[in-house]
Amino acid sequence: PASAPHCRLTAARRRRAGALLLNGLPLDLEREDAAHAAVRQALAEATAAAELIGLGLAPRAASRLLAMAPPRPPRVDVREMEARVEVLWLSDVETDAPFAEWPTDLASATRGYGGASQFTRHNLLTAVFVVDPASRAGARLAGYAAELCRKAAPVRVGVLLRSGTSSGTSAPRAGLGVRLARHAFEAGGRGALLALLRSLDASAALGAAEGGHLPDGALREALAPALEQKSHKPKGKKRKRAAKGADAGRGVEEAFERLAGGDTQQDESNYH
Repeated sequence: PASAPHCRLTAARRRRAGALLLNGLPLDLEREDAAHAAVRQALAEATAAAELIGLGLAPRAASRLLAMAPPRPPRVDVREMEARVEVLWLSDVETDAPFAEWPTDLASATRGYGGASQFTRHNLLTAVFVVDPASRAGARLAGYAAELCRKAAPVRVGVLLRSGTSSGTSAPRAGLGVRLARHAFEAGGRGALLALLRSLDASAALGAAEGGHLPDGALREALAPALEQKSHKPKGKKRKRAAKGADAGRGVEEAFERLAGGDTQQDESNYH
């Protein structure tokens, strides 16, 4: 590939034994297919260099980046995680309105004023929160995720829903938080889910928790603002406020009762 000159091949001495490094990665010269393995590794590094250069990085910068040691602590590749579990994304730097005016050239990240870095319209940073929305701790953590979205933090934010279990808690009750959050997301998208998470966080902050889990009243109240996100009618189709409020109340109650008594098998398989 054209980027091959930007891959750095060096020889070094390690404990009196020869070592061959490619962009800082040691090549195993003792394996039977050492030559073929080295070629495969070289092609992989050259391809990675070409992709970085295509994003706008200078060849020298791409070479230095490939030669850097892996970050510590180890990072999770969310692209691989998405193939196994369903992450509900609450924000997206590449498409959301607050970041629309940001540059898309990746190289501009190194050209900030006064030596400071500059953000670009790419999902370079991702935060995934594993939460049980029905638990006090999970509701507070989900509320923090929602707050990051409100402040337009330059991070792609997502939640991975997982129901907690505790002694004396029935299976349907244990999975209620997962079902509520998933129902809100399917009914009204991001806005509905964010409304649900903010309401649950507010209840948890007031100490409304029984044995670490939020009471049914708090969960039912949180569902109301979430369902309101999908209840807006187009102009010209106004309804009387009293009738609208009654319909909304019945809708929330019916949805909550259905979700509270629902089967958790499907929910659990999707989020574990």
